Amino acid sequence: MVIFVIFLVPIQTTSEELFFRGFLLQWIGKLVKQPILLSIIVGFIFGALHFGNPEMSNSALWVGLDYVFTGFMLSYITIRTNSAEFTIGAHAANNMFFCIFLTYENSVYGNLPSLLALIDVNGMLSTIYSIITYTLFFIIAVHYHKKKCR
Repeated sequence: MVIFVIFLVPIQTTSEELFFRGFLLQWIGKLVKQPILLSIIVGFIFGALHFGNPEMSNSALWVGLDYVFTGFMLSYITIRTNSAEFTIGAHAANNMFFCIFLTYENSVYGNLPSLLALIDVNGMLSTIYSIITYTLFFIIAVHYHKKKCR
């Protein structure tokens, strides 16, 4: 199963990133020039398209906020680094982590065999975790990009 995850999840997440951060961000960016507002708009669209995931039944407000925040941060990182490479990697790493290491029955990944299985998920704690990790990732990505471009 791990082999399938390693090969298929990056294809899925790269497709999403190329659509949201490659096409949609540039298309809406023709109308909206302010980077934060642009990231909010694309982040909301990204989040809204994930609202059908089964995780929403756990805690719709917190999980929905998590999806929107993730979309916002991935969009803003793309704008600040002028590249989708960081976000393609982050999205793939995030989804592969949940597929391989941590899943629970009422999730998109369902009953995939993983190293750990959660019985219950606290939506608020999950969202706080996402805010912290994506903020740290933003700092690292922007710092690395600035250092690389010198």
